[in-house]
Amino acid sequence: MTKITSVSKGDKTEDIRNHQPVALLSIPAKLMEFTLHLNIFDQIKHHNISSQQHRFYRSRSVQSNLLQFTQFIFSSFDKGKQVDSVYTDFQKAFDKVNHWILLQEMENLDLSKDLIILFTSYLKNRRQYVAHKGYESRKFECLFGVPQWSNLGPLLFHLFINYITDTFKQKDV
Repeated sequence: MTKITSVSKGDKTEDIRNHQPVALLSIPAKLMEFTLHLNIFDQIKHHNISSQQHRFYRSRSVQSNLLQFTQFIFSSFDKGKQVDSVYTDFQKAFDKVNHWILLQEMENLDLSKDLIILFTSYLKNRRQYVAHKGYESRKFECLFGVPQWSNLGPLLFHLFINYITDTFKQKDV
């Protein structure tokens, strides 16, 4: 069971659009996530995680992505090549992660069956409710999404979008 609350992103706290959802997990769930993340991150990272991924990756950032992309553009232009690109904002993307596709992606990365079973258990039958200014929603099952502001959320999202760089290949024109 996860309690979702909101944190204001700006000065206009009355406007719900200026809030970001935050998953408040229980202490045992946080400890489990922290321990699991510590023990599996390096293992997963070395299982064919695309080197083109930057966000949620230690020592990489949005800035390192932009630097790498800028270097690619200048190098291509120096060679007289055309560059076409698409940049995507994954706003609210954590909420859209399809659990079945995520688990399939884990299988494609040849993660151990035990690890996949553990993550299936972690994602299946997740329930949450929203609490805001003293009011609470009804409890509902989460069929999509990974917990935001958790240890495992970014890692699971990272795995979910890993295949994207394989979809778009760099071509020499």
